[in-house]
Order: sequence, then structure tokens, then C-alpha cells
Amino acid sequence: MTEDSSLAHLIVHREGSILSLRLNQPDSFNALTEPMLVSLVEQLRLASTSSDVRVVLITGEGLAFSAGADLSGDNPQDKYDAKSVDAANLVIQAVLDCDKPVVCGLNGVAAGVGFSLALACDLVAAKESAALTFGFGAIGLMPDGGASLLVPTSIGRAQAMRMALLSEVVGAKEALAMGLVSMVFGDEEYAAKLDALLQRLSRLAP
Repeated sequence: MTEDSSLAHLIVHREGSILSLRLNQPDSFNALTEPMLVSLVEQLRLASTSSDVRVVLITGEGLAFSAGADLSGDNPQDKYDAKSVDAANLVIQAVLDCDKPVVCGLNGVAAGVGFSLALACDLVAAKESAALTFGFGAIGLMPDGGASLLVPTSIGRAQAMRMALLSEVVGAKEALAMGLVSMVFGDEEYAAKLDALLQRLSRLAP
């Protein structure tokens, strides 16, 4: 069974027991707007209680997974308020609370809260050309979306501090060696390998 839901900022597609949530702001590298964050929370909560869903995929449309929070404008700090931080934190919590396996299809760069969103998932399947970065330090902002917990938990404090303070961009293969991602697939085989992973998860015991 295939189901689709047309949202301007989020493509929702269910095929069988696999629910795909595709961030859909490719012109801004899938910067996370408040409507997108609200929709993600709603879909994750629905998936958690639905007997029709066995696995959830979160991925991005276009070249990026997510550039992080939408901070467009002359001064990023103007959009970095308590409301936006709370919205981002709710999404991360919804991923962590989801009763179904959540897979991040890391199809490109993940930065800022996009980085946090990727790490909150149960599995991170990265495209070989994908990359990860804190991004916060480069624009003078504090990490949000649980990054200060998720990153050191994954790779240890020393490596997390290195990434954060130096605003390093880590490629997929290095991220795999560090423990930031679960697996890396070559770009040409990525779609097929990711689909095979999702199909396998959907067949396993709930």
C-alpha cells in the first residue's frame, strides 16, 4: 500500500510499513522552518502509535540533509530565540521517543540542528559524499537540539569539543570511523542500499 501527503515543506510517503519523511526546502538546503518542525513532530507521534508503520525514514530533498534551523536574514541571532529552540528540541525528543526504528537517510550535509536530528535517529545511513558539522560556532550560537549531549555521547568529549570549537566539517567515511554514522553507501548505490535497509528493518520483529 502506498500513501502520500502533500505538504509544502515536508513530503510524507508511506509504502507498506515504511514511512518516509523528506525535508522539502531544497533551495535553502532544507533549513528547518517552524512549520516543518511542527509537521515532523506530528508525523513522528502518529508513526509511534500506528500499527501500520514499522520503520520511519527521515531524509532530505536535493543536495543537503539539512543546513539546520532557518536563520535567513542579515542577523542569524534575530531568529535564534526561545521559540525556535523549543521547536527544534521538540523534534529531537519526538525522534528519541518514537517507538519505531527511525533511520536518518543522510543524503548530504547536516549542520546545526540538522546534525542533531541525524544523530537522534537510531541508525544513520550516510551517502559517501555526505558530511556533518556543528556549524553553531561559525555563526556565534550555542548548540541546540541536544547537540551538546548527542555528539559527545556518540564520539566522546574530546572529539566533540574538537568538532564544535573548530567548526570542523567531517566527511561520511571519517564520521563512520568516529562513530557518528552507522554505515556509508556509495553515491551511485545509495538509493538501492538505503531501500534494502528499510525493507530489512520492516520485516524484523516489532
